[in-house]
Amino acid sequence: YGMVLCELANLLIKAENYDEADEKYQRAIELNPNDFFAMQNWADFLMNFGSDEEEQEALNLMRTILKNDPQNAKVLTSFKNNLGDCESSADRQLIIRSE
Repeated sequence: YGMVLCELANLLIKAENYDEADEKYQRAIELNPNDFFAMQNWADFLMNFGSDEEEQEALNLMRTILKNDPQNAKVLTSFKNNLGDCESSADRQLIIRSE
């Protein structure tokens, strides 16, 4: 069900209906808090369309994914690209453990 909600959210993004897309991603995660596919999609959405505060939420989602799936190449790349110079030592350890 989470994958269906994510696909619906992707269609809503193409239609520029960002609020509803956001709701679909959140609903997918509410239904299954361990749905890393939904987390990854929502994190990407927040990084592209969210406020600064929402970008922090995206980084938190990426941290959660990497703690559970340290070899997730897509999230690892996005995480590295978005942390810049402000990464914490805990974030550096996540990256080091995954490499």
